[in-house]
Amino acid sequence: MPEYFIIELDVDDGPELTGYERAATPHGVAAGARFLVRGGRVHTLSGQWEPKRIVMEVFPAAGDVQAYYDSDANKQLTKRRIASTGGVPTKAIGVEGLPLAEDSQPGTLARQEGHERGSVYLISDFGNVREPASEQALATSIADAGGRLLARSEAAGSIEGDWTPALLLLAEFADLTAALSAHANWTNTRGDNASAPRVIAVEGLSSAANTAPGAAPVDAGVDSGGAVIWR
Repeated sequence: MPEYFIIELDVDDGPELTGYERAATPHGVAAGARFLVRGGRVHTLSGQWEPKRIVMEVFPAAGDVQAYYDSDANKQLTKRRIASTGGVPTKAIGVEGLPLAEDSQPGTLARQEGHERGSVYLISDFGNVREPASEQALATSIADAGGRLLARSEAAGSIEGDWTPALLLLAEFADLTAALSAHANWTNTRGDNASAPRVIAVEGLSSAANTAPGAAPVDAGVDSGGAVIWR
């Protein structure tokens, strides 16, 4: 089963990350990762979760994320990242995914629906609160909106920082409208006493539709602020 590497970095997109990102790309690709999200626009839906930057990669199998993180190459890159972002800490987790059919690989849903842009991902962090009925209602709302559940993990492992969700749901949608619809439908089904998990929708890379392990994201140059434009 696949494993997702989800990273929250509390720095603004800009030139300080450019060199690091370009250096880190080939190492992730060599380890078999595909980049699904790399600094795409984040939409906060509930729980006052407002990350400045989200990166998400998918690796072929469980255990690959920790192996990559512990590699000598990544240790050197981590030093470079910390230096380039003024020591701002990163929160990162490894999440074991659900099995998917060969023709339904992560990152391909938008292309399958005829969109040239990337898929949109809904990340729901239930924290330390477990509400099985609410969790199931969210999974149902995802399916009803045409999305697919990529991960439903009770064992998301902390890779760096203090992010340790007791339950995390990860879903993919063809576009933002579908993701927002799923969240709205789920919100309407929840009771008044139900706690609100942290939920964001984040826009992904169009290049993720290349499903080969180790497929590289497209470097389209830099924007006016000096940040890499990843597609």
